[in-house]
Parts: sequence; C-alpha cells; structure tokens
Amino acid sequence: MSRIFARRRRRVAGALFALLLTAGLSWGLSSTSAGGSPSPVASAGTLKVQFGTTFDADNLNPFVGYSGTSYEIFHLNYDFLVGYNTDLSPRPELATSWETSPDGKVWTFHLREGVKWQDGEPFTAADVVFTYMYIIKNDLTAFTSYTNNIEKVEALDDFTVKMTCTKPKANMLRLWIPILPEHIWSKVPGKRAGNDYINKPPIVGTGPFQTVEVKKGGYIKLVKNPDYWLAGKPTIDELVIAIYQNADTMTQDLKTGTLDYALGIPAAQFPALAAEPSLTTNVADLRYFD
Repeated sequence: MSRIFARRRRRVAGALFALLLTAGLSWGLSSTSAGGSPSPVASAGTLKVQFGTTFDADNLNPFVGYSGTSYEIFHLNYDFLVGYNTDLSPRPELATSWETSPDGKVWTFHLREGVKWQDGEPFTAADVVFTYMYIIKNDLTAFTSYTNNIEKVEALDDFTVKMTCTKPKANMLRLWIPILPEHIWSKVPGKRAGNDYINKPPIVGTGPFQTVEVKKGGYIKLVKNPDYWLAGKPTIDELVIAIYQNADTMTQDLKTGTLDYALGIPAAQFPALAAEPSLTTNVADLRYFD
C-alpha cells in the first residue's frame, strides 16, 4: 500500500497517520471513473485534515457496509470492546481488562467508566450486552462469524460483562464488533438493520470522531469527539475524507496542497512524487488476519 502526504503539513498529517494506525485500521484500495467532488469548508479556527482516496464508503450502516473506507469510518465513530495495537495484539478499548475461566468458556470484561455516547447518554454494560445479543438474535451475518459459540451475554453490573460460550473461543480478543448505543439501535428492527436501515449522520458512537455529513461520491466529514475517553485525543478537529473517481485528479490536488494526505496514488506516478522535497511517501505492507 502506498501513502503520501504533504510535508508542509507533516505535523497534522502525521497525527492522522498515527491515529489510524493506533486504531488498528488499514485503508482499502479501489478505483472508479469520472472526476472528484468539492469538500465542505472548515469551520473557523479548526484544525482540518483533508484525506483523499479513490475508495468510497458503500454504506454507513455497520451491518451492511463492507468497503474498506466504511470500516475505517465505523472504527473512528464506534469503539470496540477490545481494540488492536499496530502489531494486531489486543489492547484495552471500552474494556479495560478481562479474564477467562480455566476451561476457556467464560469471559469476564471490566468496562471503562465515565464514557459517554456522542449524544451525551452514558455508556454502560447494557450497551455491550445489547450489541452482542442483537447480532446473535437477529442473525446479522456481517458479524455472526465473530459471535459464533457465544451462548449468553449478561451484565453483572453497570461496568462488568460476562460472556458464556459453548466451547473455548480462541478469537474472543479479536472480535471486530463496533459497540452500539442501545437507546438508538433498540428502536431498529433486526431485519431492517441487516437490510435497508440507513444510518444517517450524525452517527452516535463513543469513538474519537463523529460522522456528521456525507455526500455520496463526494466526501465524508467527521468532527472530533470532545468527550472522548482517551485524554488529549484526537488532536484533529475535523477530518474530511474526499472521494475521488479519478486518481490522477487526486494526485494533482495533493501536489497543489488541496489535500494533506492521499491513498491510492497511481503506481506510475509514485516514484516521481517520492522524489518531491515537499512530499513524504510511505510504501508499506498491510497487516491483517483472518
């Protein structure tokens, strides 16, 4: 994968790069045709990052969307129970610690206290129980491969969740499941969640950013969550993912400084851009697991 961003804004773009890696995310690649679309104007006095990609978000409903960009947005907007370090080892996210029974069938997760949903409602164990049982009861296939062998999920108190499995579950700390707010999603019928439900902005999660505006084929705008539980994060006020249908147009916008960061630079242009003193490039292998 090739990443490139403007050195004149290296502090800003570098923060974005660090954020995406810390979140355990990896951008997907694709290409389409036609031209790009303008991005929204930043609010006064905000630190805004413009990110260019040729891969649009297909759907912002986490039970329907499957594109790489959609999954990036899901994890920026929603937290997991257990997240990933850059080497894909587990790290605390909404769960601060956990333990398992000697037979490996019962897992107990201790949750972070004082976390708020982006609409101000408090996050509790009930949201974790709801999310997992919502997937299991409604057979929401986007995540059922993660919840298999989980028989029961229950709240022991407001900040402790116990999961009982039918057999030892080796991937329990590798479950890519965004935790959803019960007070919003409990109103969505399960059949609609996995079919035609539109998850309209502003999307309410507990993550570092909130998706507030979307123009299909144009851009996705996210703003920082001022109440995010990780102190001092995020350092960016606004993140705009600009969707390009033409990689050459995106490359030109990077050269002129319209973009801070771009993904999917055409291979033929990458060596020349790498030699530009005003640009910093990154060619890296993706880390992923199945």
